[in-house]
Amino acid sequence: PLVVHRETRMPHVYALRFVIVLHRLTGSSANSIGNVCQGIALGLSFLHSRDIDLVNRLSSGRFFTRDELATFANRCLQRADGQGAVVTHYAKMRYDDFVEYVLWRFEAILHRANDQNRALLIEERRQFEKRVAAQRPKARAGAAEKERLGLSETQRALLLDVIHPDSPRNPFAPKLRRRNRALILIHYRYGLRAGELLGLYRSDYKNLENPPQLFIHIRDNNPEDSRARPARTKMRARMLEIGGDARDALDVWIDHRADRIDFPLSRKSRFLFVNEDGIEISLRAALGIFERLRDVYPELAGFASHVLRHDMNERYVEAAEKEGWDEKQVAEDQRYLNGWSE
Repeated sequence: PLVVHRETRMPHVYALRFVIVLHRLTGSSANSIGNVCQGIALGLSFLHSRDIDLVNRLSSGRFFTRDELATFANRCLQRADGQGAVVTHYAKMRYDDFVEYVLWRFEAILHRANDQNRALLIEERRQFEKRVAAQRPKARAGAAEKERLGLSETQRALLLDVIHPDSPRNPFAPKLRRRNRALILIHYRYGLRAGELLGLYRSDYKNLENPPQLFIHIRDNNPEDSRARPARTKMRARMLEIGGDARDALDVWIDHRADRIDFPLSRKSRFLFVNEDGIEISLRAALGIFERLRDVYPELAGFASHVLRHDMNERYVEAAEKEGWDEKQVAEDQRYLNGWSE
């Protein structure tokens, strides 16, 4: 991923050096670098809109004012299309990535300064870092922070009801209902990350086994993945036994997936979850499933794939306490299920 100049579409040299030195050479994934680039691009766009020359600001030791940081923090909370806000955790990442880039640019200026100016610049940097911490993006007034929490019992019941293909409350197009239910139930029951789920092949689901099995593989730099943001498995490869409503939903979806009318190219794609054309579904489209549910049902405010992962772990602990399972074994099972250990 690259940050490019708005007018020339050529790579921004300093941003390129920054991501190579601080991220690419230290082993960051393409997706992680892409997120860093988005934060830097947002910051550079902010500077452009205010006619701020970054080098002049840093050389003079003025950095950014409290009001400028507050305005930028608010911009980090906004979605690119202007329709609503991003989650606070993501806004903080954008904000921090650009601040890290600014301080990296400052190091070269500090290196060239004489002793007297260096002492002044160091003090200005210290004051700037205090302002940065004070102005980091915060949740909007009245907004509930649910980014790191699971669902309530009421939310769980609502979710399971409205995603059923036969539910009159299902907000999705009829031909997508079986896909969306299978995708959400795998998230809900087994806590897969979005990249793990979108990277699944049809052959990873062994539905003829007893019990059926789902294999999560590591396929970095997969040449068959044509998405702008390829799917990526961050944690360990593992096998899950699939049962109950998740198994039923997957079986129904796989039958429907083979429909050449609804998904014309699906037989040419190895990926388990496909879009309306039958090719691998993009991350943006997958996130759109959650957005649609949030829009139609305000009771699901904050609902996202990572919320389902936290909810799975909370339900697991609740079941363990209720059934009196061995705590050590429960912890080991959770580490495996989340891909943290073998």
